[in-house]
Amino acid sequence: MKKICSLVVLLLLLSACGVDRGMSSIESELSSGSLEGGLFHTPLDLAHATYPLIDVVKSSSDQHDTSMVFKAEGESIDTVAQFIQGHVAIEPVEVSETKDKKKIIIYEDHFVTMTEDPEDPASTLVEVATYGFVRDNYQPNFFSGFFLWYLLDDVLDVDDWNKKQKKRCDSSTGGCYGSYGGSGGGYKGPIGQPSLRGGSSSVRGGGPGTGK
Repeated sequence: MKKICSLVVLLLLLSACGVDRGMSSIESELSSGSLEGGLFHTPLDLAHATYPLIDVVKSSSDQHDTSMVFKAEGESIDTVAQFIQGHVAIEPVEVSETKDKKKIIIYEDHFVTMTEDPEDPASTLVEVATYGFVRDNYQPNFFSGFFLWYLLDDVLDVDDWNKKQKKRCDSSTGGCYGSYGGSGGGYKGPIGQPSLRGGSSSVRGGGPGTGK
């Protein structure tokens, strides 16, 4: 009888250990208030609970604006995109097609950019960037063919953002951002160039290991 009881206890313990990482993360987020009705409030909440953070890139204009870089190991761009859309409570503002090894979802307050990891093509880099980071750092050509320019003007609250940002990028020594896979953790941004919404800074972008 004692052996049977011990076996039952062991099986229960093994069963508990077999709960996948997603469930434990969700339980943790429930206690922190990041979930509502089983859905995450924002894509950033979901990313923090689901994927490892590999770096944080700071805006060259305002260090409070960031692009947080996560890695979805062994997952395709479309798989990640479907998971995010199915587990975030708020509806996207706009969802792009998947092409050129990238897909972009615009949410309230955040751009979620999914690109193929150049060092691990079977995995996806997931960047969750604030509107301010996108507005002041991204190269407009990165969005070419994905969204209409007037949509980005409206979202970023800048008239003719494409032309203004392109001029700003071309006249800077640091260049502009083209996703983590394209620009890397050493991205410095348009140093000394004022933000399109005012102000300036020479703050360096995040380097490798910033978010580790």
